[in-house]
Amino acid sequence: MPVQTVTAAARPWIRPVPFLPSCTGSGTGSGNLQSRSAQKRFAAWWIFATSKTIYGQIFKDEGYFSSIDPLARIKVAENTWDLGEYLLELYDAGVFVLPRTAVQKRLVYFAPCHQREQEIGTPYAKLVDRITGSRLEIIDGRFYCCGMAGIMGFKKEFRENSVQMGRPLFEKIRELDPEVLVTDCLSCRLQFQQHLPYPVRHPIEILREVLK
Repeated sequence: MPVQTVTAAARPWIRPVPFLPSCTGSGTGSGNLQSRSAQKRFAAWWIFATSKTIYGQIFKDEGYFSSIDPLARIKVAENTWDLGEYLLELYDAGVFVLPRTAVQKRLVYFAPCHQREQEIGTPYAKLVDRITGSRLEIIDGRFYCCGMAGIMGFKKEFRENSVQMGRPLFEKIRELDPEVLVTDCLSCRLQFQQHLPYPVRHPIEILREVLK
């Protein structure tokens, strides 16, 4: 999973902030482990399962963070933020200020599936909605999906199913007819660019434009 991070070591005045630019797999069946509470329960179970039991011989953690103790992983997770979460926290504290702008744009925002599974809300949407002059419409509904379904939409044999899965969302977006379509997920962005006529931007690009 690609992660871009600004760490406290590199910038003493900032807390660790990860930016997860791609889908984290909720479409492939692992979405129930995306929320922090689920990760904590899973870590507690993992300590038991990989201790001196037969489960330790069956379940093997050989992933990127396998060398880190499960309890240490929980501590890291509790002190890790999505970039949108962090910026919204700074905004609410009056540290991060969005300038007033006269730009009138009709924006439509889609929160990707993995973000909904992480249960962090929609911090980027809240930030973009605070840009003076913009009109933001949020597409809500747990059954809306761009069709990428994790990595499945990148497979040739899944293409037709992927398009069919995303069609209700495409139709909803066409109905709203935005000037700019906004989403956090780069997989969704690829799908939208192939099937819709609207420019697609990551929320951080929208914020960057008004901060220039």
